[in-house]
Amino acid sequence: MHAPKVFFSMIGALLVFAATTYYLSGSLSDTIIKTVVAAVIVQVGYFGAIVYFVAREAKARKAALGKQEQARASQPEASKTPSLPEANHTVIRNG
Repeated sequence: MHAPKVFFSMIGALLVFAATTYYLSGSLSDTIIKTVVAAVIVQVGYFGAIVYFVAREAKARKAALGKQEQARASQPEASKTPSLPEANHTVIRNG
């Protein structure tokens, strides 16, 4: 959901809503109030959708990291990379 697309779509929907409300009620003040309320409702819905998508992605990433940790833990000891001793010895010696 790209922000410019959402904002233009929201403005378009609110303009249609305002025109329809004015056509049905004939009251400019009533139209403005209802359109502002509709804009707030749309923004709350958009915010809720973004929070939902972020939470879902965070949950998926957490699950993926958990699977990676389980895969690392289940590897046999022989396939793990040995660590170097604490002394100043290196694995590869220069000629």
